[in-house]
Amino acid sequence: MKLDVQVEVVDKIKPSSPTLPHLRRHDFSFLDQIANPYFMPFILFYHNDSLTTLEKKLAQVKSSLSKALSIFYPLAGKMKSGQAHVDCNDRGIHYVEARANCLLSEVLEDREPELLKPLVPFGLCDVNDMAAGVQVTSFGCGGLAVCLCISHKVGDALSCILFLNCWAAISRGDEDCESFVPDFGSVKLFPAIELPDQEKDDISPIIKEGLVTKRFVFGPTTISSLRDKYANPERQIRPSRVEALKAFILQRHMETMQRTKYVLIEPVNLRQRTTPRLSFRHFGNIIVAIKNVMDLSDVGEREIVSQVRERIRGVDMGCVKQIQDTSEYLKQEEKITKESRKGNMLPILFTSLCRFPMYDADIGWGKPAWVSTVGMPHSHMVSFWDGKDGESIEVYVTLGAEDMSKFEKDKELLSYTSSR
Repeated sequence: MKLDVQVEVVDKIKPSSPTLPHLRRHDFSFLDQIANPYFMPFILFYHNDSLTTLEKKLAQVKSSLSKALSIFYPLAGKMKSGQAHVDCNDRGIHYVEARANCLLSEVLEDREPELLKPLVPFGLCDVNDMAAGVQVTSFGCGGLAVCLCISHKVGDALSCILFLNCWAAISRGDEDCESFVPDFGSVKLFPAIELPDQEKDDISPIIKEGLVTKRFVFGPTTISSLRDKYANPERQIRPSRVEALKAFILQRHMETMQRTKYVLIEPVNLRQRTTPRLSFRHFGNIIVAIKNVMDLSDVGEREIVSQVRERIRGVDMGCVKQIQDTSEYLKQEEKITKESRKGNMLPILFTSLCRFPMYDADIGWGKPAWVSTVGMPHSHMVSFWDGKDGESIEVYVTLGAEDMSKFEKDKELLSYTSSR
């Protein structure tokens, strides 16, 4: 099906209370500085609860969004990326109301990521000086799609979900929102620097056109069988759910693309790897992309997991201190870039949002029927999202059109997946 969406309102939603003078500047951390300059979209679908009119729902969304922005005030400001900060001037975020030409049930029947692009308020690479945007799309049945986009320069995926759940708590009238109040102190841990004037790292290039994203669903029984498939009894390794899927997707990628040399890129959440540990309320890019140069031509099936887990599990406070030594970190990045170019390595990016509380976002008319995304501007990107049941995993794969035509027809891949 084709999803036609008619835009009806374009506005700015401002914070409900002015930002205090001493908070008018939100400085980027070093990790914010090196984050990719695109938006991360989260699309939440809500069934019609039949108790509230559409007009009241839209008013509730806007009112609660305004209150949430007074807490997350950098999102309503103007980004000064060249100067590595946000001017928290309360100008408001980009807000769109739209109406779709179909029923929500039709979208939930199809669930194709490419279909969902009209539900996003702007292009994902149109960052400019905006920090965030929202689009609310109503369906003929009274259901809603709420799309939140936050610039990756401002925060990581967990930061987006923190804001989303704070907004939802305010909307449903939860008086206890203290657990969602953000901590903007990451710049103290990773102070910004004057980045060297050098060629931008192209290990994980941003590509704006020609990419296709497909969604593959793995049920709990299938995931369990894959964990057994990639288990290594000799090394006493039974992979986690995501590790097993990562190994499987990587193996299918190798087979369909006829490649064995990779730069494996995996963002790692640092909040629980520092001493003392940081809470999930720390807002910003508190992640680091771990990059492994790998030649898998002679690696057996059961060794793939140990290859992909080794550096991830080794990230600790010592690694955090290495990142804080920004000059050494940038030298290592440059070294990996040069090594990958010499070896004709293919970059592949894996990211996981599993176990993140996305389905907790009850805006006032029940928890989401589905939480999804659209294709990101990265070639060879794989992201893992929990299904609503908490047991299945939805895998979003983004490739060039020609590569996707091979990958999506892989018989072994299809034997393990479903579309629902």
